[in-house]
Amino acid sequence: MLPAALSWLPLLLVGALVADSFAGERERKTLETLLASRLSDRAILLGKIAALVSYGWGLALSSLVLSLLAAAAVRFQRARLILD
Repeated sequence: MLPAALSWLPLLLVGALVADSFAGERERKTLETLLASRLSDRAILLGKIAALVSYGWGLALSSLVLSLLAAAAVRFQRARLILD
């Protein structure tokens, strides 16, 4: 149940970054400079999406590893109590 609950964490964190991706660029006055570059609009959008997806995958994998470590620690502690 814990890994399913932790799977929402990356979605929530990445969701906030998606909203800030272009709005933040406009507020910082860097969107015009980015759009004036030689990159196409599609390349900019795909680059931002790829960065956010990789960030989300990293968060998901790290939360999964942490939950597995916590479950292993609890199981080890219970096994130790039974043997004592």
